[in-house]
Amino acid sequence: MDKKIKQITGQFWILTTIIILGSTILFFLMINQYRVHDYYFFDTFLLPVVMSLIFLLSLIQIKSSKRNSILGTLAVLIISIPMIIEANGMQSSRRIVWDGNRSNAMIENYQGSDVFLDSIGVPKDAKMLVLGAYAPNIPGILMDRKTYLIMHFNKNYIYEALLWDFDFIVTENEFFIADFSPFDPENTFNISKVADNGRITVWEYVETDVN
Repeated sequence: MDKKIKQITGQFWILTTIIILGSTILFFLMINQYRVHDYYFFDTFLLPVVMSLIFLLSLIQIKSSKRNSILGTLAVLIISIPMIIEANGMQSSRRIVWDGNRSNAMIENYQGSDVFLDSIGVPKDAKMLVLGAYAPNIPGILMDRKTYLIMHFNKNYIYEALLWDFDFIVTENEFFIADFSPFDPENTFNISKVADNGRITVWEYVETDVN
């Protein structure tokens, strides 16, 4: 049995080493992103840290007994409960709505957008082009439609996006004037309004030669 345990431990350490090396390589490839996305750092190193702790703890020889099991369970609870409370507090603080937080504003603006699109006859298989998708995953999830995204309002980016295979364009009313202030979108991009619900507007694009 000891030989089997040593074999498993060796395999586990090899796997852990591979994951640590892979995470380190990813760290250097993504280093510019970590400055603005701290959670990328945690996502990158959480698994190797946990696996390393498991491996180190497996080296500690503790006599199995009811008393030790109870003490071990208490130790885990004492460590885990404050961590869970802290994590929940951090998640709550990150979701506080404040002026300029476009991620939270986007969530509010796109809430119920799937029902709104249903009500104006936009089919479930329609492809939506979202302009100004500050938080890229949110619009597609809340609209329940296939979504193409432009994160930054750049005239050339939008012209390029107009060549994509989409059915409707979507913008947020709250940021429409500020985002499109450098140009008149309806004339510049030849789009026409379909409907809006006070938070988002759906547009149609009339194909034309764009120079």
